This record gives sequence, C-alpha cells and structure tokens, in this order.
Amino acid sequence: CKLFDNRTIATREEKLRKNNQKNRDSVVCIFVQSLQAKIQESEANNMKLQEKLNEMECELRSLRQATQSQERTIQGLTESISTKDSEAQELYHLIEGQNNTLCKLQELAHRNQLTQNQSLTLAQLQGELVRVQSSLFSLGLELDASQRSLRQSQRQGDDLLRFKNRLNSDLQEALQHREVTEKHNQDLRSALQKTRSELQTKEAALKESEAEKVAATQEKDRIIAKLKHSLQDKEQQLQEYSEMLESTKSSKPRDFLLEKLRERIKERDRALERSIDDKFHCLEEREGQVRALQLALREKERDLERLRCILSNNEETITSLDALVRSKELELEQAAEAYRNLQWLKQKSEEKEKTALREKDGIIEQLQAALQARSQEMQVNQSSCLTELVWDFIKQVKLIIQWPTQSK
Repeated sequence: CKLFDNRTIATREEKLRKNNQKNRDSVVCIFVQSLQAKIQESEANNMKLQEKLNEMECELRSLRQATQSQERTIQGLTESISTKDSEAQELYHLIEGQNNTLCKLQELAHRNQLTQNQSLTLAQLQGELVRVQSSLFSLGLELDASQRSLRQSQRQGDDLLRFKNRLNSDLQEALQHREVTEKHNQDLRSALQKTRSELQTKEAALKESEAEKVAATQEKDRIIAKLKHSLQDKEQQLQEYSEMLESTKSSKPRDFLLEKLRERIKERDRALERSIDDKFHCLEEREGQVRALQLALREKERDLERLRCILSNNEETITSLDALVRSKELELEQAAEAYRNLQWLKQKSEEKEKTALREKDGIIEQLQAALQARSQEMQVNQSSCLTELVWDFIKQVKLIIQWPTQSK
C-alpha cells in the first residue's frame, strides 16, 4: 500500500510539474511574441524616421537652390547698380561740358553787349539775352533738381548695397546652420543604422536562444518520457515481483526484494527530480536571458525616443530656417521693387536731363544764329552809315566849294 501511495504521489507531482511547465512555456511564448511585436514596431518607427530624414534632405536641397537663385539675383542687382552709377558719372561730365559752353556763350554775348550798346539792335539783343539767361537759369534749376534726384538715387543704391550685404551675411549664417543640421542628421542616420543592426543582432540572438531552449525542452521531454517508460516497466516488474512473492510466501526474500525495489524506485525518483530540476534551471536561465533582452529592448526604446526628440528638434530648426529664408526672399523682392522704382526715377531724370540738354543746345544754336544775324546787321548798318556820312561830307564839301562862287 505504501508503494502504491508513493506512485500516486509521484504521478500527481509529475502532473503538477507538467502543468507548471506548460504554463511557463506559454508565458515565455507570449513574452517572446510581445518582444517580436515590439521589435517590428521599432523597425516601423525606424522606417518612418528614415522617410522623415529623406523629406528633410529634399527640403534642404530646395533651400540650397533658393539661396543660390537669390545670390544670382543679388549679383545681377549689384551689376545693374554699377552700370547705372557709371551712366550717372557720364551724365555729370556731359552736364559740366554743357555748363562750360553756356558760360563761354554768356561771356561772348556780354562782350558783344559792351562793344555794341549804342544801337537799338543791341538793346533788343540784350532783351533776348535776358530771356535766354532766364531760360538758362530755369534749366540750371532743373539740372540741379535732377542732380539732387541722382544723388538721392545713388544714396538709395548704397542703401540697397548695404541691405544686400546684410542679406548675404544672413544667408551665409543660414547656410552654415543648415550644414550643421545636415551633419547632425547624418550622425542621426548612422546612429539609427547602428541601432537597427543591434536590434537585428538581438533578434537573431533571441531566435537562436529560443531554438536552443526549444531543443533543450524537447530533449528534457524525451528524457522524461524515457524515464516514465522505464518507471512503468519497473512498476510492472514490481507487480510481477509482488505476485511472485505472494506465491512464494517467504518473508525474508520478499523483504529483501522489496527493499531493493524501494532503493531502485528512490534512485529513479532522484533521477527524475534531477532532470526536472535541470529543466527548471534551464527555464530560469531562459527567463534571465529574456529579462536581459527586455532590458536591452527598453534601452533601445529609450535611445529611439531620444533620437525622435532630436529629430523633432531638427524639424523645428528646419522650419525656422525655412521661415527665415522666406522672410529673406520677401525682403529681396521688396529690395528689387525699390530698385525698379529707382531705375524708373533715374530713367525719368535722365529723360528730363536729355530734354534740358536738347533745349540748351537749341537755345545755344538760336543765340549763335542771332549773334551772327546781329553782327551781319551791324556790319551792314555800319557800312550804310559810313556811306551816308561820306555822301553828306561830299555834299557839304560841294556846298562849301559852291558857296564862294555864288557870292562872287
């Protein structure tokens, strides 16, 4: 009866151990599945981060192209400003030459006025000269106004150049900041690649450990099945021995055989317990490895979270850079509009100067023609006056000659 009680207790313990083993195996499988799901989720997050990095690279390339186009626009503006400055210098020289010519004509007219101030024609010429001088004075005022407008446009051009230089410095700073962010993004990509490779190695190690644990559990199950089979054989032999002992009914050999069978059963129980303990030890080692993998996975998740924070900061930086570039583009458009207005004003002033110069040329030609006509008239008048004086003198001489003859 004691032998049968031991067997029932052993079978119950074995059933309990089997149930515990099944529960542990199910828990380990669920945990491994959750780990695999987390690894897949981390890979998906890595893919999303890679896509975001590619988008940021495209945005950076577009920003680089925009800055290059802005630099070309600024260079064209500087070249046009330099050409306009050279044209303004040429206009200054031309105006100075015209002013010198007018001064010479005024001196000539003044000398003619001093030499011929006795006749009525000179008075008319003086009136015309006064009118011409008033027109020249008005033209001089217009030229002064145009020169002031040119100086103002030149100052505005200098302001535009300073504004361009400031924009260039801001763009250089933005480009340097963008290069720093690109370098940081490359570091982030390398870190992501490293974490991905580490996760892949961890996943491979986890799969390998799972395969080893499955093989070990299969081996333990095979050993337990073998032990069960041998125990059943021994129980059958024990049953046969007990029947034989009952048939012989000898107490001493029966006690000896029973003692021997008890020892063998104890040895089998100890072997079974050792195998079960080994199996539990393997399961504990497996749980320790799973916990280590859990810790590594948590650490990788923290690294990924830190990388996500860094990427979000980089996205904010790129957004601020984009806003800065847009503001600079708006300022460049405003500067271009102001430069176009300056060009229009300069063109208007140039047209006014050209018309004033044409009017001056016309007035100078008219003065020269009037001077020539007046000089010709003076010559004709002088010759006519001389002839009249000669005839009068001749008449007076004739009268003087005829006077004595008449008195006689």
